[in-house]
Amino acid sequence: MLKNDKSIALDKAYNIFLKALNEYAKNNGNGIDVSEIRQILHDVYTDKKLAYYIENKLGKFNNYLNDMLSMTSKYLNEKDDREFTKMFYLKHMRQILRNERY
Repeated sequence: MLKNDKSIALDKAYNIFLKALNEYAKNNGNGIDVSEIRQILHDVYTDKKLAYYIENKLGKFNNYLNDMLSMTSKYLNEKDDREFTKMFYLKHMRQILRNERY
């Protein structure tokens, strides 16, 4: 899985918080439930990691859709131009044929 900048920064921040929490637990473990704080930290980390993953995937999907719509638009515009050219050509030929009759 490719990581984006947000995900890398989140991983670093999570590791720093865990180290700090473990140091605090070693030195001042009395009176605070460190495991509860660790669980809350892990839950927030997991939620953010999932949000960044989905954002990354949706961004790629959005780029894909934009590319497809752009290509379709170009194709339709070219097709319209060809149809317009054919119509103009037929009108012109009809006018020439009318002039030749008279």
